[in-house]
Amino acid sequence: MSIFTHWAQIHRITRLVITTRTTEPQAFVYRNGFNQTEVIIHMNAVNNLNQEITNIPSSALLQHSTLLDFVRGDEMVDGTDLPPAARESVWSFSQVDNGFNFEPPTPAGENGDKPSLPVNVNAAVASFFVMCGPLTPARTRQVAAQVSLTNPDAPVGVYQTNLTGTPDFASQVAITALDPIDYSLARNRRVLQGVGSTERTNIVWQSRTGNNPIQERTDGTRTRHYVRITPANGQFRSVENLSGVITDDNIFREFENWNGQQVTGFTGLDSQFPLAVLGRGAQFVPYQVNYWYLNPVSTQISGHYLGQPLTGFNPPACLVFPRLTPDEVIAGNDPGMLVCYKFTVSANNMFPFAWFSAERYGLALRLTDRYGNSGFVSLTLDAVDWFDAPRVL
Repeated sequence: MSIFTHWAQIHRITRLVITTRTTEPQAFVYRNGFNQTEVIIHMNAVNNLNQEITNIPSSALLQHSTLLDFVRGDEMVDGTDLPPAARESVWSFSQVDNGFNFEPPTPAGENGDKPSLPVNVNAAVASFFVMCGPLTPARTRQVAAQVSLTNPDAPVGVYQTNLTGTPDFASQVAITALDPIDYSLARNRRVLQGVGSTERTNIVWQSRTGNNPIQERTDGTRTRHYVRITPANGQFRSVENLSGVITDDNIFREFENWNGQQVTGFTGLDSQFPLAVLGRGAQFVPYQVNYWYLNPVSTQISGHYLGQPLTGFNPPACLVFPRLTPDEVIAGNDPGMLVCYKFTVSANNMFPFAWFSAERYGLALRLTDRYGNSGFVSLTLDAVDWFDAPRVL
């Protein structure tokens, strides 16, 4: 045996095959331009003395290999540096794992997780990642391998595993492209609601009636509940908020006199900004304000908001001091989880005063699964019908 030192050391290739990670000759990929299926070239080689060469690095094999169409023998498109638009109508490959390298679930229900690659200590292996653009007309592609040598004494300079390639070296992986999943369609996603739980019961707030003295209360509560948007199986890889962030300045504010001080109608958003802040009240219904977040990791609420009855008293009539610190946030691990922190005080017939709920900005999300399938949804959150659970369209 001989330890690898440089590529020109290779005199002859004795074994060259292309397989999947499972060594099966077939694979699947979603036709969305992002999902990748991994194909692997295995090579054994000898030097001029017919000694088997060991420890050939993958980087060396990658530098001197490419992928071919098994039937036609032409090279596939290297899409590594192509923009997404240029990959839309072609089959292409890359030497880079883009993070969507998961094979679609099999008919038996396997989840596409990558198994361990069988080890051949003397074989060089190199991975390529094949993609299929959404406008590609061909739904199948048979992929073969090509490896080029640089040794001037090599009897064969280029080895190919395609149908008309190097004799006795034919091998291929047949890849089938599946239609992408469009998560803009309601049938391709699920919306699950979690049961709320009381997290805190000592929220401080103040109230006043007409010209009577201000009373301080400590019976406010904070509860937490969630809504999850998921694909049919598992969870989304990412959920992107396309609506921008809600800050104090997004919520209309006015200065009001409270106990001799000028205070704004609303303040207190910090750290990770919410999707929406909603407030509502009604006769015989406590004054409630909901803070909606997308998969919060660390957030802080520390400020105040005003409330006023529709009739009867000089405004404003209550001042609430909600509080939520980062260490009180339950870190989420589901990108599609919408979390609501609800603050409630025992003041009936009370409504937001000197600030407006922020749902008027509209909400749009882009959902992407582990395979690169994506879609867009719009959310409705308002103070009437969609206060404690969003409408998902």
